[in-house]
Amino acid sequence: VLQLALFRFQLLALPFDAVYGNGDRTDALRAAETMGLRRGCVRFRVRRRHWCVVLPGTGIGDCARRLVRRKFRNAGQHPSAPDYLLVHKDVKDALMVALRREIRRTYGDDPAEAGGYGRLVDEFHYRRAAAFLDAGRLVTGGERHPDDRYVAPTVIDALDEDCVLLREPVAGPVLPVFEFETPGEVLEMIRRHPETGALSVFGATRRVRERMLAVPCAAIAFDDVAELSGGWAPEDFFRTAAVTERLTFRALPAAVRSGLRRWKRAIAGWFAK
Repeated sequence: VLQLALFRFQLLALPFDAVYGNGDRTDALRAAETMGLRRGCVRFRVRRRHWCVVLPGTGIGDCARRLVRRKFRNAGQHPSAPDYLLVHKDVKDALMVALRREIRRTYGDDPAEAGGYGRLVDEFHYRRAAAFLDAGRLVTGGERHPDDRYVAPTVIDALDEDCVLLREPVAGPVLPVFEFETPGEVLEMIRRHPETGALSVFGATRRVRERMLAVPCAAIAFDDVAELSGGWAPEDFFRTAAVTERLTFRALPAAVRSGLRRWKRAIAGWFAK
């Protein structure tokens, strides 16, 4: 644990312009304070919700394959992983069968032995993902190994609107499923839970696409899973107040050096033109 803490301290001492925070804000504030004492200011990208909507008329097999590939890559710990699956009641049962089959085909009968399936990054994220497994009815998965922070690819159903999974983005190998009857229910659910980063829609008609395009988000994809690897928007970041409040005289030289480096790069770029 001490070596990991020292590694994080040394890593955050490097001159990053932005850091993607995949976790709780307490960790982000602690890391921001470490960076701020050296650089004077810092910004963090906050993970936003990624909704995936499946409507009648979509290819169930292709949809399941794309979901499993994107959701469980790196155990769901990447910015493009869908957080929630909203499925129309007419195709829900078929999609659940297809997801179970695709997970088995991709990771085998025991994903813990699969070489391409990752582990959660630390103990906090393992406890957080393990707590999600008790929120509803398991469709597939649910196995966990605390020794190596393993949580199996899991699909969970029968969830309430006030469940713990909806309080913040999942960011793990747990895919919660919610059933709906009309596209209006989807839009209402998204409106009740703001901070939408991406929206993926399968099987949408032209009229439904027009309604989905009105959802404010950074990325939207039809018949595919939206990618969020680049193109960060300014609202994806928050500037931590703890950094400016803790910027003392001891940290002033580091802030001055950081500012001089930025001015030097700006002047060099100006002469290069």
